[in-house]
Amino acid sequence: MVVIRFTRFVLPLLLTCFVGPLRGQAGGLVADRPTLNALLGGSGFTETFGGYILAPGTAYNTGVSTLDSTSIVNSQGPNLVSPGLTFTGTNFQFDGVGYYNAVSREVLFNGNTMTINFASPTTAFGVDVRDFAGYSSTMTVTIYAPNDTTVLNTFSGISIADPAIFFGYQDPGGIGMVTLSDTGSWSPIITNLTFVPVPEPATDGLTACGLAIMLARSMRRRKSAA
Repeated sequence: MVVIRFTRFVLPLLLTCFVGPLRGQAGGLVADRPTLNALLGGSGFTETFGGYILAPGTAYNTGVSTLDSTSIVNSQGPNLVSPGLTFTGTNFQFDGVGYYNAVSREVLFNGNTMTINFASPTTAFGVDVRDFAGYSSTMTVTIYAPNDTTVLNTFSGISIADPAIFFGYQDPGGIGMVTLSDTGSWSPIITNLTFVPVPEPATDGLTACGLAIMLARSMRRRKSAA
């Protein structure tokens, strides 16, 4: 009985401790923002790109290829975007409300690809995506694992125009990076980027290790006493 209990309860914790957490169910598309919010259970954070001061109906091409929370652009910054996010591409641009029919603050790159990197992998993300009013194009989204190299999934031929559409994806194993590419001269235009960090291994892993060791010692004591 001791061996059976040890195998059933302690071994999985030891595997989590020394091998790492087992990957959960396969990832997949998230249908809409209410579904994303329910999936995140209220723990998500939404970047609305309001950190840069910009008059309504105008846009500012920053000329930078990388933007994160440490960036200073046109004497504004840091904290133009939230910590944990890095955007890379060609000529990052802020759009104000009303610019080509924008209903909220938004961003794009004036090259046709935008890369979003999550400093801590996220279990899920969602974003509103559009093209400028009067234009339309197709978008390709490539989603990467936490190592930023392994491709989890690619979605091609997604039609975007105005108004915006929602794109969301979830993977319990974590998402480290996303690229959005456009068939036009600029990247997909995004706003309301929602994401949530994966729990840090230092917390969950140490808890699992400690519990596994305590259970193993308890089982050994019981066996010795018997």
